[in-house]
Order: sequence, then structure tokens, then C-alpha cells
Amino acid sequence: MGYQLWMSPETGYRRQGTKFSCLKSIFLENISIKEIFEPILCCKVSDSASDAKFALDKRQFDTTCVIDHENKIIGYIEASALGEGSVGQYVQDISPEIVIDEDTSLVHLVNLLEDVESKYVSSQGKVVGIITRADLNKPIPRVYLFGVISLVELHLNFWVNHFYPNESWYDVLVEERQKGVIDMHDKKRRNDQYLSFIDCAQLCDKKDLLSENEQFRVLHDFSKKKFKQFMERLESLRNEIAHSQSKINVEWSKISSTVNRADIFLSKSDLLIENMAQVQAEERKSDLLIAVNVA
Repeated sequence: MGYQLWMSPETGYRRQGTKFSCLKSIFLENISIKEIFEPILCCKVSDSASDAKFALDKRQFDTTCVIDHENKIIGYIEASALGEGSVGQYVQDISPEIVIDEDTSLVHLVNLLEDVESKYVSSQGKVVGIITRADLNKPIPRVYLFGVISLVELHLNFWVNHFYPNESWYDVLVEERQKGVIDMHDKKRRNDQYLSFIDCAQLCDKKDLLSENEQFRVLHDFSKKKFKQFMERLESLRNEIAHSQSKINVEWSKISSTVNRADIFLSKSDLLIENMAQVQAEERKSDLLIAVNVA
């Protein structure tokens, strides 16, 4: 069924819960970094610097906070800077630039850690935890990323069908890729699974089809090179998440640029599709079936 799951091809009706804004708002409004940050472990200002370094290295920590004799946090230390003497010799001030509030939306995590490995987390003005790039590997961030990627692919399906109507895209594929689509379609049929033809195409097929379509590229402000790069990075990120690797082995800069570009693409694509749906709905307004508002 493909895009029919989120937009009716008959009436242009956009189904509930299929917009990118819906997915994004769930995470923007309801899920914050409070759900994934780790409570801070501290060392004392009087501790041996070498002992602190050993403890940090053993736990694979790059940094931690330092408390005074009254158990108040007075700053932080970096494992790489520790040498001889006491921890107090290496304490650095915790500046506002390296602290984020616990109520910060999870959606902003990728951009917040664009240039740094970690940030401290505050609650009611007090440092209570730390969040690092490694926290992206936890289930909740993965759910958001996979949701974004899945929506991108659904939108790609729509645009392939839009610019290559009546499955004419199939004839554009090279013979080897045509065989791959047929084999997948037959396999699903044998297992009593119904998939539209476009759902049996790989992401790389959609990349090739749409990168060659100038109308699509112009509509979404892509050059051929930039679109291919976006698709390759998207596929790499999807594979890392889908295969349940314990660590997402993709460079942070590529994750960041891919998620940001997906945001731009989905936001614009949603608007374009919504406008098209309204035109279709206007053409079908005399249909016998009408929507009823339920109180």
C-alpha cells in the first residue's frame, strides 16, 4: 500500500498521526534529556589526581565534577589533564556554555553535542548529571531517529510514485535492480504479505530514481550530488539503528547533518503533500462519504 497508509489516493485525505510535525512534537513536548542523562559521579577536591585519573580511565569517563568539603560541586576535571598532586590543582569552572537544563527536548540533542562530546545537566540551577554522545545509543533516541528515517522513506515512496506514475519508475532501473524488486515482491507474495511495487525497491533504488529527476531536485532544493550524499548517509544511519548495534558507528557530524537535512526535507515535503491532498479533497467533496466530528 505504501503511501496509502498515510494519504488516501482516492480522496487526498491525510491520515491522523502521519505528519512529521506529529512525530516531532511528541519528542519536543513530552520527552526531554531528563529521560536519558546519567547522574553525576564526583571526586573530592582533596583526592589524589592520579587516583582520580585511574578511576575515570577505568570507567571510560573523560570528565567528572569535583566537590568541596561540604559536598558542593565547585567545578570539573578532565581525565586527560590530570597529573601529580591533588584534584584541586586541576579544577575548572563549570561555565554556562557547557550546561543544559534537564527539560531540554531530546530533539535538540544531536545539535547540542555538535562540537563537544558531553555537557553537564542542571536541575533548578544545580548540576545533577551529564549527557554524552554515547547516550544517543539508548533506546529512546534511537526510536526518534528511526521514526525520522522511516518517514523519509515513506515520503520518497510518494515522490517516486508522483514523478513516475503507473510504476513507470520500474523501467528506469537497471536490469539487476529490476530483478531485485521482482524477487522481493514474489517473496512477500509467497508469505502472504502484500506490498506495493515501490515498497519492494531498495533505498538505493529510490536514491537513483529521484537523483535523476530534475523536478524533484528543484522542488526540494537538492543538487544531484547533495541528494545522493544525503541518501547514502541516511541509509548508513538506518542500517546501524536497524541492526541493533550496541553503538551507532557513524561520525557525529554526519549524524547531525543527516538529521538536520531530514528535518528540512520532511517539513517541506509534508507541506507540499498537504497542499496536494487539499486539492484532491476539493475535487472529491461531492463524494457520498463524509467525515463526522466525534465529540
